[in-house]
Amino acid sequence: MPNIGQTASRLYYATSEDSFLPHPIPFLTTYIQQVHIIALPNGTIIIGTIQDWHLLLQSSSDNFQTIIDVQNATGNANRYIDAFAFTSDANSNLLIVANESPENDQYGTAGVAIINATDWSHTYLAPSRRAIDSYNDPAIAVDSTGQIHVVWRQYVDSNNRTIKYARSGNSYTIQTIFSSGGNDPMDPAIVIDSQDKVYITFIDRSTSTHKLYL
Repeated sequence: MPNIGQTASRLYYATSEDSFLPHPIPFLTTYIQQVHIIALPNGTIIIGTIQDWHLLLQSSSDNFQTIIDVQNATGNANRYIDAFAFTSDANSNLLIVANESPENDQYGTAGVAIINATDWSHTYLAPSRRAIDSYNDPAIAVDSTGQIHVVWRQYVDSNNRTIKYARSGNSYTIQTIFSSGGNDPMDPAIVIDSQDKVYITFIDRSTSTHKLYL
């Protein structure tokens, strides 16, 4: 992996089984930009991290001993930038949404990647310019039919960002669900209820009084 010259980090996990005694995750000792954890319906725990532009996964199925590099698994050399999120369908298929930038284009074209960790299929949405804050805070959910839904914050220009939404059942056609025309909507989140109704929340910071939308 490339070394971006940051201070090394160490990742730990702890469980109630042994009174939350910290256990180091093997091998993960480089600069860690973000970490997520998910419990799949089959009981498997998946930990994901972004390290040195790589998105890495480890599983409780082998006590976190094996690292899966998503770039290698999907067969592309793209970089992963700062933000990603997990969900799972009813069959314990891990689904990932992540900020992604082409190899050697760290600060150029960026987009949102949707990855199915069962077959490592890879869908790349909405390339743009300005990687570092073009696509922040991605979130993902899956409905009862297996349809994938994603939401993210997208950079328009220095004074405007929007909230975008797409779903697999509509060929990931991108919809703008909020445009502030001002400062900075942020922190979009998405859930789907038992009737497959989609709920999205986000914060609007375009005025001096911040607003929360549903």
